This record gives sequence, structure tokens and C-alpha cells, in this order.
Amino acid sequence: MKNLNLLALIFLIELFTGCTSTVSTTRTTSLPPTPASEQIIVYGLNDAIPPNAKNIGMIKIGDSGFSIDCGWDQVLESAKLECRKIGGNAIKLASINEPDIMSTCYRITAYAMRLPQKRYLPSDEQSTKYTLTILKEEWAKSGVDEIEGVYEAIGDGKSAKYILGVKKINNTEYSALYFGGAVDDFSNNWVEGDLKAKIFKTATPNIYRVEWYMADKSINTNLYITFEKGMMRAIWTDQRAENLFLKLYPTSESVLASINPEISSSGTGFAINNSGYILTNNHVIENAGTITVKGINSDFRTSLEARVVVRDKNNDLALLKIIDETHMMTSTPYVLNPTLSEVGETVFALGYPLRATMGDEIKLTNGIISSRTGFQGDVTSYQVSVPVQPGNSGGPLFDSNGNVIGVISSKHIGAENVSYAIKIDYLLNMIELSGEDIDLNKFDHMSEDDLPSQVKKVKEFVYIIECR
Repeated sequence: MKNLNLLALIFLIELFTGCTSTVSTTRTTSLPPTPASEQIIVYGLNDAIPPNAKNIGMIKIGDSGFSIDCGWDQVLESAKLECRKIGGNAIKLASINEPDIMSTCYRITAYAMRLPQKRYLPSDEQSTKYTLTILKEEWAKSGVDEIEGVYEAIGDGKSAKYILGVKKINNTEYSALYFGGAVDDFSNNWVEGDLKAKIFKTATPNIYRVEWYMADKSINTNLYITFEKGMMRAIWTDQRAENLFLKLYPTSESVLASINPEISSSGTGFAINNSGYILTNNHVIENAGTITVKGINSDFRTSLEARVVVRDKNNDLALLKIIDETHMMTSTPYVLNPTLSEVGETVFALGYPLRATMGDEIKLTNGIISSRTGFQGDVTSYQVSVPVQPGNSGGPLFDSNGNVIGVISSKHIGAENVSYAIKIDYLLNMIELSGEDIDLNKFDHMSEDDLPSQVKKVKEFVYIIECR
């Protein structure tokens, strides 16, 4: 009897010591265990893992044959415990077998992963004394080097469109300061003047190492920056992607301001009818206190004040109107033509570029339509081979018949004679939504004229736009 009792006891001991799942763990690296204070992240079967995650082992949890404590929560906790033992901080589920006729247990296979821990910008380093006004005042006193200035990201409509002030700290280091553009989810994380990045020179000319502070102010060092004329390029090595930033200040327009400090910016505009309505780019007049127009009826000695009727920030368009209602203009000889032009068609532009050095006489440049889409496939714009410069912004793009088919908006800094013009469709949409009663010329008066004759007719309707 004693022997029977002893055998029963041994059986029970074996039964209850074998009531948990079987655990098999293989490791591919030697790391210290992960502290209990650090969370273990779980990625499901269909979840993507971060590109910088490191696979450090494999975990298999099965059924011992006597398992009773093998529900989903218990099995997952076992996997997380094994991951922690070998130094992981994440698991990626590779397979899941649910309870079935073969087993009442969950059985899983998972990869043990190690994710780099996030580092964050210390709170005492986040804020600076700078606003854009203060920064520009400092530059006005001390001057700027070839890198310093204000840059704006070329956005895709979804990502942040940061405005950054790049300021020299010493001979090897720059700081990038935040002045707007955070996406809505993180806009409360940033205030004007916050430190957005630290930029360090390297041994390679024009290659800069970067500490970039992400939307949540975590530190990312997986990028480098290069500077080109009028552009900053950020290349992300962990995403195989890049962001482009255009230089907004100082530009050639800043030279104009140094000659006449009252003028903060200058661009081009053109009449759309004889009632004082004028079209330009929104970026030309965006921060203007006062807008004046020169060149109406070929009078460049008189400046006429204009008001903003409507603006389309998304498409960089603005409709102005001369305030002086008594001012008379003649009818425009051209048509606003929304018909989509073809690649290879001849086009020309008129405008007032680089006035500080090139003077106030209107300038003609011509070329062809290179593409029916703009920068990065933007369907709102044409790519044209027409050379343009600062000050051309807001000027008309004409086809070979003398019709306006676009509005000059920008140039590609990194390429020769690559410029962009907003299609006239978007101007017409803006006019329609303005609520203004605007009559447009519907008759083409120049299709039979040669280029010199066309220019002679239309130049009287292309104006200088000055902002203060």
C-alpha cells in the first residue's frame, strides 16, 4: 500500500511539474537581459517591424502534452519573458496555432527583436530666444555664411512642411530652429524657436552629420544633410528617402530690400481683365502689409495700391484688385486658356526678375513644355524649360498663340532651366469661387502674330508687384 501511495505521489508530482507549455529559445547574439522596467512590444503576424529592428533569436512555445496553463495570455507572457531573458525588447509573431483537436493550447513561433531605444531632446535644450524677426535682425548685423538662412520643406501634402532657420553656432556646428509647419498631431509639441536639429560638419566637404528631433522630439541620427545653391537636402539612411528644403531667406529679393528697405518682396503679376483684377503667386504677397502695383498702362512712375480679393494657398495663387476704382485699363488681348498643352509646345514668359541688378524693364524668356506634370509628378503644374529667376514669380506663361496657359511659380534649383508653372485651370477655379463678378476676355487677338508682335501687345498687361 505504501508503495502504491508513493507511486501515486510521484505521478502527481510529474503531472503538475509538466502542466506548462514547452519553451524552446535559440539566440543569435549575446545580450544582457532586458530590465523589467522596459516594455516588450508585440508585433502581430501582419504588422511591419521598424527597419532598424535587429533579430536576436527565435522563440517556440508548444504543448508539453500535459499543459493546462496555456491560454493566449499565458503563452504570450511566456514569449515576452523569454525575449526579455535574451536581451530583446520586442517580439514579432511568425506563426500562431490556435487550440484544436490536436491540442487545447495556443502554440506560437516568434522572433525575438531588439529595437534601438529612443533618446529624447532634453527639455532644457528645446527652447531658444529666437523668433524669425530676431534671427533676421541678428543676421542683418553679423551677416550670413553660405549655409545660414530660412528654409521651407517641399511638402507632399501629407507630411510636415517645416520652416527652419539654420544658424551658425561655431566653425563646425549649426542649429536648425523650428518656425512652423508641424503636422496637426504634433503641432502642440513645437513652439517658435524650438531646436529642430543639430548639424555638424564632417571630414567630407558638404556632408553634414545630423541629430534630428522627430515630431515627438525623439532623436534620430539616421540621416545626413547636404547644401546646394538655394536648397537643403536631408537624406534618411534608414528609410531610403529624402526631404528637400528651399531657401526662402536670404535670396536675391533680400538684395532688393537692402537697396530699398521698405520693399520686403517683389514679384510679377498680370491683368485678367480691364476692371483692375490682377493675378500673382500667393507667396509673393503672403506676408505683405501693403501691396502696390507698377506698370499699369506702362506707367512705372506711379504705384497703385491693391487689395487681396481671394487667395489659394494650396495652389500658390492670389487674386488682387486695384483699390482706385476710377483707374481705367484697356482690354486684355489674350485668353486664359484651360486646354491642356502638349509636351514639346513652344511657350514664353514675361516678368521682372532680379530687379536690383537687372533693372525694371520687362524680361522675356522662352522654351518648351517639358512635362505636363510638375515637381515630383504634381498634376497642378507644367514643367517648362523657360529660364526664370526670383521676381518672375506670378508672371504669365504664354503659348505660341499668345494665350495664357499658366502662372510661373518656381524653379528647380538643382537643374538647369527647369521651371514650374501652375495650370490656368486652378486660376479659373479660384476666380469662380471668389464670388466676384469678373468678365474674362473670350477672343484671341494674337494667334496670327509673330513673337515680337505678341510681346509688344501683352507686355502692357504684365506688372511689378511690390510688398511692404
